[in-house]
Amino acid sequence: MTTTNRNKLEETRRKIDSLTDEELAQAMQEDWANGDIDLDSVGEDDLKRVKATIDSRIGFEKKPLRRSLIHWMQIAAALLFPICLVGMMLMYNENRQYAAIPDMQIKTGVGEQVTVTLPDGTQVSLNSMSTLSYAPQAFSKESREVSFDGEAYFKVAKNADMPFVLHLSGAEVKVLGTEFNAIDRKTENITELALVNGKVMLTANASGKSCTMAPNEIATIDKTTGNINLRRTANAAEKGQWKQKRMTFRDAKLDYVVKELQRAYGVKVNIKASSDDTFTGTLPTDNLDEALRIIELTYK
Repeated sequence: MTTTNRNKLEETRRKIDSLTDEELAQAMQEDWANGDIDLDSVGEDDLKRVKATIDSRIGFEKKPLRRSLIHWMQIAAALLFPICLVGMMLMYNENRQYAAIPDMQIKTGVGEQVTVTLPDGTQVSLNSMSTLSYAPQAFSKESREVSFDGEAYFKVAKNADMPFVLHLSGAEVKVLGTEFNAIDRKTENITELALVNGKVMLTANASGKSCTMAPNEIATIDKTTGNINLRRTANAAEKGQWKQKRMTFRDAKLDYVVKELQRAYGVKVNIKASSDDTFTGTLPTDNLDEALRIIELTYK
């Protein structure tokens, strides 16, 4: 750079330093508009130095913004941490309260029958030697799940947003609102479901096979294979007649009838008959002598 150009540059720098930001902007605008900028007098090295200076000042100006952003993020984290901590404590306390409450369990003995109403309004009638259980956290505002063993009649309260799930040893039953009779005993290999009204989805535990049942259909599930046998009937409601202290059989094997009598009365029953004999009729579950008399008259 020549001495003349260096003197002009120094003079220009002093002039710029003496101006305010507004005055400098105005002067630059006038120079640009009047076309008085002499680009030929500025060397390439000078332009590079000016650019480097501008870049360094821009970088210098960005640092306070970055520090400010980090500062605000720290403030936000400090404010959100207590809120998250309170939420976690509430969830922990709620889970601990649930864990402290033992599972609800309703049992019936030999010859006993009982009807209970669950928190959602579902009514369950338990037959002799049956067990219904559920955990508080599994039967709340967010879910309706129960486990069962024995025989029971379910009248499920309708709730389209929250299916009622019945866990059996041989299957899982999912319903929205319906009536059905379920038989599922851990000591036996068959699960039976008789649908009175509504609609249910049945899934076999062993195979994962599923089916949707309609009213007056009876499903039997083989617990070993998971196979589902679905058949229609005109009298699915008869499966729940034990609630009225009677049970109805249609072409049932006599040994099955005897087994049901023993279960209902809690006694040993001996009937001399062929293994191929079947029985159709209704027997009382609160009068053993009457039940035996009816069977005796049938096979005279």
